[in-house]
Amino acid sequence: MLVFIDDSGRVVEWGRPAEELFGWSAEEAVGRSVTTLMSEAAADGERQRERFSERPRCWSSRCCEVLP
Repeated sequence: MLVFIDDSGRVVEWGRPAEELFGWSAEEAVGRSVTTLMSEAAADGERQRERFSERPRCWSSRCCEVLP
C-alpha cells in the first residue's frame, strides 16, 4: 500500500513505500491534505534541483564545470 485518501483529500493510510518516496512518516502524513503534502514535496524537489544545478561537477581531473 502506498497512500489512501478519503473523499475530502485527507490521507487516511500512509504505507512504508510512501514514507520512502516522500520522506514523511505515517504519523506526519495521516490526517493532512494530500494536496498540501504533494505541494511541499514539489517545492522541496525544486529546491534540491536548484542546489544540485549550482554545484560544480567533475568527471576528471582536467574537467570541472557547472552544468545548466
